[in-house]
Amino acid sequence: FGDMAQRGLKAFEAGTDLLLGAYSEAQTRETINVMKDALTKGAITQQQVDTSVLRVLKFKAQWHIIPSSFKLSGKASATVLAPPASAELVGDLPRWG
Repeated sequence: FGDMAQRGLKAFEAGTDLLLGAYSEAQTRETINVMKDALTKGAITQQQVDTSVLRVLKFKAQWHIIPSSFKLSGKASATVLAPPASAELVGDLPRWG
C-alpha cells in the first residue's frame, strides 16, 4: 500500500478529510509534499481539497472548537466557503499549540 505519505493520499482520494498517524515531523512534511504533488499533477483537485476543508471547519464550528461565526479572510464563514478558498485557509486559521 506504499509508505505513510502514499497511504495518506489514498485515504484522501477515498474521502478522508483528516489524516492522522504521522510519527515524525519528517513524515508529516513528506505527506504534505505528496499531497501538493498530487494536486499539481491533477491526481486530486482543488475542489476536493476545498470541500474537505469546509467539512472539517463545519465540524469544528459545530463542536465549538472554533467559533461558529469564524470568518475566513472576511469573505466567507464556516457555513459558506467559496472555492478556491482552501489556499487562503492555512494563513487564516488560528494556530493551536
